[in-house]
Amino acid sequence: MQKRLLRMVPVMCMILFVSGVSIANAGVLPDRATLESILGANAVTEDFETLAVPSNTAYGIANVDTLDSSTILTINTMLFGPGLVIPGVSFTELDNLNWNGENIWGQTSRAILGFNYDGIPGHSIVIDFHNPTPACGLDLSILSVTPFHPDVFNVAVYGADDSSLLYTSGDINIDFFTRIFWGYTDDAGIGKIAVSSTTQDWSAIVDNVTFDGSAVPEPVSSALFVFGAGFLVSYYRKKRSK
Repeated sequence: MQKRLLRMVPVMCMILFVSGVSIANAGVLPDRATLESILGANAVTEDFETLAVPSNTAYGIANVDTLDSSTILTINTMLFGPGLVIPGVSFTELDNLNWNGENIWGQTSRAILGFNYDGIPGHSIVIDFHNPTPACGLDLSILSVTPFHPDVFNVAVYGADDSSLLYTSGDINIDFFTRIFWGYTDDAGIGKIAVSSTTQDWSAIVDNVTFDGSAVPEPVSSALFVFGAGFLVSYYRKKRSK
């Protein structure tokens, strides 16, 4: 019996190799180039350039909790949308939407943030991916007021079910006129991320949100492992009965 089990080992290894089973990979990404190498041709980026906000201007739009490809905004009695952002992602918990033009508050391109008027520190913007993505990334910066001062954020990453907490960052300090890249990868799929401000009553300024624009298939490693094990059991039972 032991000899038969030993003979099974190389066969099982071959099946696992062919099926592509590998150790799960997860962690913070060092830069956008790494993110794009993971996503490859499936990478899509929402850069918030569709709404033609003039340079040195920002549109503050009240009572907008969710921004996605179906959203229609009313700005100065005019309607804009749908299709203001690409399909596959929603930006929620905005309370109110601020859509920034280039050059305002040190911005190098158009971007968004959420805010409220209660004066209570702490505000989040949640980025929900409609299909789990194996990696995602975005550019973060801050809205500041006189005197200019930094803000502190943290990022929470949730799994494909949108509820399992995968990772929580430590404090991320961002100075005024500074943009930073932040990204994360998890082979099992990322359902959403929440970027939370700790010192202001508005969210981080969010831009260039990159994710996998194609549907991420269900994990196949476990299924293939079970299939391979079942195949071997059946194979050796038949061989033993001969």
